[in-house]
Amino acid sequence: MFFGQCIPHCPESKGEHDHMHEKNVTLLITGAVDSIPSAKIYLNSWSKYQDCTFMTFRLPYTPPYERFKGIREYQYATRYRPFQSQPRRACVVILDISEWIQHTEDEYLRLFLKYLHDENGFYCREYLMTVGRADEQSIRNFRLLAAEYLGGGQVVYDRTLCDRNALRDYLQKNYPLNEKAADRLAQIYLSRPIRSIDTVDTITHELLACVDNTKDRTVTVRMLTDWLKHRKNTKIHLFYSEEIQRFLQQRKPNADKEECNEKYSDNGLPR
Repeated sequence: MFFGQCIPHCPESKGEHDHMHEKNVTLLITGAVDSIPSAKIYLNSWSKYQDCTFMTFRLPYTPPYERFKGIREYQYATRYRPFQSQPRRACVVILDISEWIQHTEDEYLRLFLKYLHDENGFYCREYLMTVGRADEQSIRNFRLLAAEYLGGGQVVYDRTLCDRNALRDYLQKNYPLNEKAADRLAQIYLSRPIRSIDTVDTITHELLACVDNTKDRTVTVRMLTDWLKHRKNTKIHLFYSEEIQRFLQQRKPNADKEECNEKYSDNGLPR
C-alpha cells in the first residue's frame, strides 16, 4: 500500500478523522529543530492515544563508511520499556529521523526500516516518525522507501512552528493573550528557526509571569510592549533581542491607534 496520504494536523476534528490511525505509520513534519515535543502534543490530541504507552528515540546519522550502531542503540532503548514485556499491548514509538531525511539512498536507513518491519511482525506497535524541516522531494523519497517495509501510512504537517497564523492560534488558545498580542509574539518567534514547542512555552510562561495584570484580564499589545521595553534580562531578549527592537520601532507610529482599538470592542463598547 502506498505511504502517501497527506493531511494537516487538526486536533479539533479528531472525532471525524480517527480513521487516519488505522495505519501503523505516521510521518509528522513539524518545522522544529527538535520535533519530539511536537510529536508528544500530536499524540495527546487524539483520544485513541490518551492512555497509550510510548517511547522516544532519535536515530543518529551514520555515514556509509562508518559502523552503523542505530539498530543496537534502538534495541537498547526499547529493552527496558514497559511494553517490551507485554508484546501484544498497543504502543507508539516516536522516531526522530531528521538526520536521515536527506539521506534516503543510504543503505543503513533501509537496514533500519527492515528491522522495524521484522519487529512489527511480533510486537503490536505503531510508529510516529517525525522530521523538522524537509523539502517535498526528500519527504517523497522517504515515503516510497518506508512503504516497502512498513506498508500504508500518512504524512501529517503540523504548521504551528512554521506558520504565523498557526502559531498565533496556538498562543491565543493556551495563554491569556488577545489576538493582536499573540500575533506579534508569533511574528517575533518565527523570525528564526524555533528549536521546539517547549521553547515557545518556556519563553511565553516567563513573559506572562512578569506582565502586570495577567490574572485580571487578557494581555494586550500595549501591555506586551511596556514589558518588553523595561524587562531586558529575560529569555525572550536573550533569543530575540534584534527582533524585539524592530518590533518596538514599528510599534511607535501605530501605538495610539492600537491602544484605542484594544480598549473598545467592535461594537464601540468598552472591553
